[in-house]
Amino acid sequence: MKQAALVVYVFAALTDWYDGWVARRWGYVTRWGKFFDPLADKILTSTAFVTFVLVGYADAWLVWIIVVREYRNNPSPILGGIPTSVHRHQ
Repeated sequence: MKQAALVVYVFAALTDWYDGWVARRWGYVTRWGKFFDPLADKILTSTAFVTFVLVGYADAWLVWIIVVREYRNNPSPILGGIPTSVHRHQ
């Protein structure tokens, strides 16, 4: 089970990296991307930390502090609303 979780996490991290690389390489910037990329990053890291608690690698109080701090310091993906337009930076 731990190996499967690791494979899923690595796959998610690699696709996130690739998406960012493509966006930077060709200058694609969308309001959807500005909204969902940081949100996906937060969900990915939060899920990994919670999994560490579930398998006994970390204490819940420590993970709670990290996750709450992450969402408090940059809540814009959550509070920013869903964007409606797409454009390309030149």
